Amino acid sequence: MLKKELKRLYWQKDYLKNSPEELEQLIEEAKLGKVSIEICVFKYGKISESLVKKHAMSSFERNTQLLKGLPEEVPSKVLDHESEKGRRMFVNDVDMEEPAFDDVTKVVLEKAKAIERRGMFNKYESGSMASGYGGATSDLMTPAASVTESTMATAMTSPLFGAEINLDCPYHNHDKEPPMPPATGSHYN
Repeated sequence: MLKKELKRLYWQKDYLKNSPEELEQLIEEAKLGKVSIEICVFKYGKISESLVKKHAMSSFERNTQLLKGLPEEVPSKVLDHESEKGRRMFVNDVDMEEPAFDDVTKVVLEKAKAIERRGMFNKYESGSMASGYGGATSDLMTPAASVTESTMATAMTSPLFGAEINLDCPYHNHDKEPPMPPATGSHYN
């Protein structure tokens, strides 16, 4: 009885899981950059799947609403891709196949990753990342320490590697089993 009374009193203040409001909030957070594209797509998939099952959203709306919260470049790339495939992404598209949600999310993630990589490339090409390996702005290539001929030889014969690497062979003799390190004694005797 008490449980029923409490539900009756507080049901209006309950947080509704997988609701249209939650979906709108996610889209707004994604627009503001508070959520990564990968997280947005994952959460959107879970919420929208629930809404489609409840008949609160159509599968067509599920595909098109996803594009709302993405950075400007991504939806246009996705729409171009889906149009090339002859898939329906607009209300007035007739006689076109509607894409599966999983296909749309796959394209979204691929296009987002390509745009991200292009941005990294452009950043590198502009010199902000190419100015030096150890610079504070270098995210791509930062060597652990300087390498000389003597340190390279030491590193290549180190017991951590378990075997010497033949630098003349571009494939590093992957066909052969690497020899086992000595069972006893020090490597430096």
